[in-house]
Amino acid sequence: MKRALAIAAVLGLVLLMGGCAGNAPSSTTSSTETTSTTVTNESTTTPGETSTSLTETSTTVGETSTSVSETSTTLTTTQVHRPAVTAVSPRSGPTSGGNVVTITGTGFTGATSVRFGTVTTTHFTVNSSTRITVTVPPQSAGTHDVNVTTPGGRSASSSVDKYTYGARPAVTAVSPRSGPTSGGNVVTITGTGFTGATSVRFGTVTTTHFTVNSSTRITVTVPPQSAGTHDVNVTTPGGRSASSSVDKYTYK
Repeated sequence: MKRALAIAAVLGLVLLMGGCAGNAPSSTTSSTETTSTTVTNESTTTPGETSTSLTETSTTVGETSTSVSETSTTLTTTQVHRPAVTAVSPRSGPTSGGNVVTITGTGFTGATSVRFGTVTTTHFTVNSSTRITVTVPPQSAGTHDVNVTTPGGRSASSSVDKYTYGARPAVTAVSPRSGPTSGGNVVTITGTGFTGATSVRFGTVTTTHFTVNSSTRITVTVPPQSAGTHDVNVTTPGGRSASSSVDKYTYK
């Protein structure tokens, strides 16, 4: 009877351990080692007595190991610098715009817009990281900052990024209206918008020998010129005066 109970206990243990092994979770990497030792049943029978030797089983449950791979990611960042304007040339033009200006500076790569005062334009070409050519947009008279915008931000305003819009000058009278081909005589030009005048032209000959007496008056020494009647034009930051019937001067 005791032997029978012992056999039953061993068989139960074997079944229990086998069930645990069957329920072990799967994994990426596993190794199992099972060792089984069996002793064959022996029965000896004599009258009135039965002898039984039980089977002995030893089981080693498989061991499971799991390895986890690690992924390393390296992020590369590129720093974009804020643009800077160091020069604008020419630094003035008419309120009507349309003239071409060159902007010099740094960090212009990828520029998305150029602003003159409060007016933004996209009519420009990025020639290099240090140079932009832009068609000036129309703007009210006055001096304004020229700012460039890129992915790095907008350039800061400074004393070197200024552009001046001026009203186009107009000549309404020339006195006297004639003189010798050798020039040298003094003429008074009357009109409007003469402030900041940079040159006076008689026909195809330009002179810088003049004085801006006011925004409406210029006195100029007439340059030599071939005989004939020519227009007298004044150039300012606002542009050049248009030719008309009242700006004539005759060389004799």
